[in-house]
Amino acid sequence: RIFGTIIPGGNSNNSLKIDQNNLGEKSIVSIYPNPFHSEFTVSIAEDLESNCNLKIYSLDGKLIHMEPMLKNIQNTKVDYLNSGFYIIKIQNGDTHFQTKLIKL
Repeated sequence: RIFGTIIPGGNSNNSLKIDQNNLGEKSIVSIYPNPFHSEFTVSIAEDLESNCNLKIYSLDGKLIHMEPMLKNIQNTKVDYLNSGFYIIKIQNGDTHFQTKLIKL
């Protein structure tokens, strides 16, 4: 699992702290498995659930997948993606989380 920190009012130029699974630390967003084969799960804190969007970008910044977060734990199937590195962004208004996503 990969955990990250959400920065209120952040933008894509902010650097975010990414921690490996630290037990006892409350996570706001977790993405697993990462790396993945055809689908992955995104878990977000319940207070962020409404109006969240999930976006996946190529490393050159091209938006290649977008879907609303309809619940706080959501499976996303993107088996059509080529193997490689991507950026996943979860956004709720001005607050966002982003990290690398690896497709095997």
